[in-house]
Amino acid sequence: MGLYIGSEMLGTARLVRYVPLKHSTRRTTEPWTASGLETTIRVFAQLYAELLERFPAKDIAQRFQFSFTTNRPVAPKLLETIADIAAGAKRRHPKLSRTLVRWSNLGTAEAAWFFRLFSVDGGGAGLWDQRNLLSQNPAVSSGH
Repeated sequence: MGLYIGSEMLGTARLVRYVPLKHSTRRTTEPWTASGLETTIRVFAQLYAELLERFPAKDIAQRFQFSFTTNRPVAPKLLETIADIAAGAKRRHPKLSRTLVRWSNLGTAEAAWFFRLFSVDGGGAGLWDQRNLLSQNPAVSSGH
């Protein structure tokens, strides 16, 4: 899913946020590992590479975000690795770091810029939990 703020055109939108929502009803406590995000990383990195052909990297960094959102937890090792790549820091998990960069199909510098824009948001309430919270508070569910 893509969220466009300010305009539906990439060139004039103030913010574009790509957010696939991955909701699980059966594996709600099973953490996401790198292998579960491989396709998302590949697709997002390809999109980032296409954006680099149209816009300056600084513009992309200011206006584009890539976020994987799920109700499942995310393996700490994966979050640490993404943070290390993005920060250009010493790799706590070198093998996993090499794997994520390889999946991105970007050079080392471009991968670091890409992973600065990529976030993994996990552990959110399940759909039924969210619906129950909304139904218990009519002011929230009606937008008042």
